[in-house]
Amino acid sequence: MISPRYLVSGPYGSGNLGDDAIALEILNQIERHGGVVHLAGIDARCFVKSTGRKIEFVQRLNLRGLNLSVVGTLWKSDVVVIGGGEQFSEPRLANPLWGHLATNFQLYLLAKIFRKKFAAVGVGVSEGLSSLGRFAMRRIALGADFFSVRDEGSLQRLKALAPGADILLSADPAFLGERIDKEEARCQLCRRFDIESSSKIVVVMPSNDKFHSMAYIEQLNASVKKLNEAGVEVIYAVSDSQEGYDSDIFNKGLLHTSKRTRWAPPASLSVAQLIEIITAADCLVSSRMHPLIFATCQMTPFVCLSRAGKMDAFMKILGDESYLRMNFTPVQLVELVMTKLNAVTTEIYGPSVIRARAIASAQFDTLAKLAFK
Repeated sequence: MISPRYLVSGPYGSGNLGDDAIALEILNQIERHGGVVHLAGIDARCFVKSTGRKIEFVQRLNLRGLNLSVVGTLWKSDVVVIGGGEQFSEPRLANPLWGHLATNFQLYLLAKIFRKKFAAVGVGVSEGLSSLGRFAMRRIALGADFFSVRDEGSLQRLKALAPGADILLSADPAFLGERIDKEEARCQLCRRFDIESSSKIVVVMPSNDKFHSMAYIEQLNASVKKLNEAGVEVIYAVSDSQEGYDSDIFNKGLLHTSKRTRWAPPASLSVAQLIEIITAADCLVSSRMHPLIFATCQMTPFVCLSRAGKMDAFMKILGDESYLRMNFTPVQLVELVMTKLNAVTTEIYGPSVIRARAIASAQFDTLAKLAFK
């Protein structure tokens, strides 16, 4: 039997470790079912550095840059997959040429022209789409051979937009990451950053996505200062090292520094290394969603600083309302972190993780059957 060929498209290899973690799990799941994968992404070398995986890689479709090299790979594929993340969102200036939704609509049309199966797996669907975006999204939802979303909000938005579409409520593929040894991760972390193993360690992961205010940095710094005064060691890290995003916080020296703060420099971390740091910590504070997913899977207590609806949806999946928005006060954040540090058990998300892993895995069982229909 000839192995089915999948073209998996997304912003992989761009410097966003969350996107690369999604791609890695999609690769693992498709290969588990005997499929052969080509990735369509941004930078092959960056992806290999981030994941350690060498894979057939082609540049993502880019009409604005006249990069059409993916078309040949698409022609040779059996199934085109839009894999996870915010891949049905628009730039501020909606247009038919560029942006995630426009690119994926173009791929959808090409798949239909070449009579290939088209699937979207574990994706998020943005609210507030333009009229052009709603048209494209409706066409994709109604015409896809398989479509699964990662949260209830995305499901309801699609149901309202395309009532006849067959949409599966699933979970983010990143939930499928394996648990690692906490004790070994702790030893590695303490050696790397020269921290006493008996110390309380909090990993703080701020974000900057160009469209949100950075005013919260002042509140974050005041919070870190209070934690340091309480004897807590703080390690800063970011999961998106793209220019103009989280790494700017490091490059501009915006965060509080003391003998109890340290940086894991942007672009120095792979997906596995970031997960190891989060696993070893006593608590994570993050305004990015995928670090929170990593923490959930590794049973590391965390504080969510919600900056978008997708993070509210994530906390709803966990059934946890003890999170903060970006207008938090230092008192609120410090109190919540100290509560997490002093908690008796860290296994509170166990049932939620088991459920998320089961439905995340099930979507790939369905996807695997698609190539043979």
